[in-house]
Amino acid sequence: FYQVTTANPIVIGTTSIGFAIHDPNITYARTAAEIAASVTPADFSIEPYHVTRYGAVGDGVADDTAAIQRAISAARAAGGRKSIQLGDGKTYLITSSLVLASDSLAAVDIVGAAPEWFGGSERSVIKGNFDGPLFNASGTVSTYSPGPVISNVVLENLNTGTSACLLRADYSGGVRLSSVVGKAAN
Repeated sequence: FYQVTTANPIVIGTTSIGFAIHDPNITYARTAAEIAASVTPADFSIEPYHVTRYGAVGDGVADDTAAIQRAISAARAAGGRKSIQLGDGKTYLITSSLVLASDSLAAVDIVGAAPEWFGGSERSVIKGNFDGPLFNASGTVSTYSPGPVISNVVLENLNTGTSACLLRADYSGGVRLSSVVGKAAN
């Protein structure tokens, strides 16, 4: 905790300040992008674009599909490149495909916990058991907005159906994967 006073000012470049990821004393207003996407956060004490703000539990039991899709919708409505944040060591159960759509004005990335070797804790997991892709990514790309990036996550779909997979992408620029572990029955 750092208390700023006239005797204890913040000096740019010399003062180290730590920020809590979740401080219940801080609230974040509903963003213009959330309003435009008709998304109402479940928890205003969580920063925008973190899946917990939109109601994701991450216990591997509760269905987090709608909460993660709300986070994606809010980020997309904001324009530019935005990252959806997943919690460290959390397992998010989804029961249908998450839609990642990009165009020349917006791209949404999915970012899990930093790997252990990079100072993070346990990886974030997105798991499903349904006959379809965990992510259905489509849209157009441009120099400004190449396709989405999925990073630092474990993707798991253990359904044995003919359409079960981890990712279906319809992009000329593709979807970039970074530090992703995949587990699939097929």
